[in-house]
Amino acid sequence: MVRPGADLRRILVGFSGAEKLEVDARGDLLLRTGPDVIRQRKPIAYQEVNGMRREIPVRYVLKGAHRVAFKVAAMIPAGR
Repeated sequence: MVRPGADLRRILVGFSGAEKLEVDARGDLLLRTGPDVIRQRKPIAYQEVNGMRREIPVRYVLKGAHRVAFKVAAMIPAGR
């Protein structure tokens, strides 16, 4: 959960112990650790506007060998 008006481009998640990170065709994040793969499902984001939840398209973006960020579609500005 992030506060209204937060800069979502500043969110960065790091993973130690993973040899390689990948985003598959479904949008899931794959963390390769030797012979094993840990799957983080495609992210889900929503915004509450006038008491209603509005889904916001979001996806993982690789940032180097061990970090990911999130690419979030346009949101309705806070206070509307």
